[in-house]
Amino acid sequence: MLSRYTRLGASSRVRMFQFVPGLTAMGFDIDSAPLLGDQYLTRLYSGRRRRLTPIASELARRMWKIVRGGYDLVWVEKEAFPWLPAALERALQASSTPYVVDYDDATFHDYDRHPRLIVRRLLGTKIAKVMQGAAAVTVGNQYIADYAIRLKARRVVKLPSVVDVSRYGIREAVDDGKITLGWIGTPKTQQFLSQIGDAIRAASMNVNLEVVAIGASEIEIPGVSVAVRKWTEATETRELRAVDVGIMPLSDTEFSRGKCGYKLIQYMAAGLPTIAYPSDANSSIVEDNVTGILARSPAEWANAIVRLAGDLNLRRRMGAAGRQRAEKRFSLQAVLPRLGEVLSEAAKR
Repeated sequence: MLSRYTRLGASSRVRMFQFVPGLTAMGFDIDSAPLLGDQYLTRLYSGRRRRLTPIASELARRMWKIVRGGYDLVWVEKEAFPWLPAALERALQASSTPYVVDYDDATFHDYDRHPRLIVRRLLGTKIAKVMQGAAAVTVGNQYIADYAIRLKARRVVKLPSVVDVSRYGIREAVDDGKITLGWIGTPKTQQFLSQIGDAIRAASMNVNLEVVAIGASEIEIPGVSVAVRKWTEATETRELRAVDVGIMPLSDTEFSRGKCGYKLIQYMAAGLPTIAYPSDANSSIVEDNVTGILARSPAEWANAIVRLAGDLNLRRRMGAAGRQRAEKRFSLQAVLPRLGEVLSEAAKR
């Protein structure tokens, strides 16, 4: 079995990195090579200026490590070098080292829809070239799959975003006179939470509610209590156990169509009912009126919040159904065998 002898270079990110223990148990020899560390992300999300010297150093280190590493397969998240031409991918092709590239965002729109003409001209087709050179492209939703298929990528495989459900303790719905709406994300995506501020405020006229924003920067919704919680891997599941309903607002943009609903799967794994904007990906995750409620307009959002706030049994039923669905379709354990097969076959090429 080839996978027993496969050395695999992988980018360290939650969608990919959580598979490492399982892949190792299957016989893969994995060498993880994250591009930038926690210090860089801390500076990025705190708004501090990014220093170019350490970034350049890490780029050079990654190029040397992967090209000279003697790997049977390189597994890349989105692209090897963000905001630079597809140099590493071309080097891998020249050296006959196959690579698999994974997408859970429409990264190509960072370039081909960039407001600056020079970026569109220099990098507008970069992700297309990366996909076309890959032995396989794994994607988190149909929107990204369609893009890769149009490019005639060699192999396109849909793999949903997953979580290790064993990490998530189930939230038991209780009636304590208040409903807590939980949102998890980054300062970059908290704009979507702000967009439903009016709907949340309208719902608060009828129910006692609070919003907990995990991973956001400072955010205000006039007339509504909002608590901002720092995100850490160690505390995220505990924070989710403290909320009653998980929410995922979005807008109908090309960027949003590339989102793969990871936070929805986290909510469901924690046994939470959900309210979500009905994008294609969200609609494939949430069973409307079974595991959660799909809401598009402000009125639909407000009504969904009030409905769940006033029905403890409904929250319990939806939470239990969501947990069951997460275990069956969106768990690490359910998807791991398929991923192992894709990587093994790519290495053989």
